[in-house]
Amino acid sequence: MEKSNRTIQDYLSLGYLFLILCGLAKDIIFYGYLGINILNYSSISDVLLSPIIYLGENIIAVGFFIFLPVFMYFTHNKLANFHHKHKDKKWYNMGMDLSNWNEYLSNPPSFERALPLLAVAFLSFFLGTGLGEGPKTKAILATNDYEVNRKILFQDKESVAVRLIGQNSQYVFYVLPDDSTIQIAPIQGNIKKIILIVPSEKIEK
Repeated sequence: MEKSNRTIQDYLSLGYLFLILCGLAKDIIFYGYLGINILNYSSISDVLLSPIIYLGENIIAVGFFIFLPVFMYFTHNKLANFHHKHKDKKWYNMGMDLSNWNEYLSNPPSFERALPLLAVAFLSFFLGTGLGEGPKTKAILATNDYEVNRKILFQDKESVAVRLIGQNSQYVFYVLPDDSTIQIAPIQGNIKKIILIVPSEKIEK
């Protein structure tokens, strides 16, 4: 960071902007498979908070992203120690050009050197989620092979059990039992309460 004259605030701002783009790409891909242009139903706050909300729902992924730079740091140190200990030995030099390794491992691990790998990991996670969950959800809806997981209580006191597909600050996306048509309902002035159904009840075909 000292070499690039960037502060921690600069990295946090750029990192958050990158997360926003990753989250936006994930939502566009996921809802695109379902025939929904999510941008038409998203506010600025939805776009800004989407990646944070999604990461908050995936604690294992957050743990992985915290573990990754720590793992990279210790792996670099172990590899550097092993290299410097054995670089003059014949069996280690056999058929290898160690000049690049000498230059790479002579420099201590740094935050900037870890950024490309972290960026690829985050991008792969968000894009992989969209590309994986989108077709899977579409296939499940097409065969009615899904379970109800929420009960929506509307302001007119009508209550319906649904399979919730997604939600943001303004809309909920859901399907009714035995109906693969995705319905989109505004939250404000329309929905009073969304109740989690535990355990889920299997929809009878």
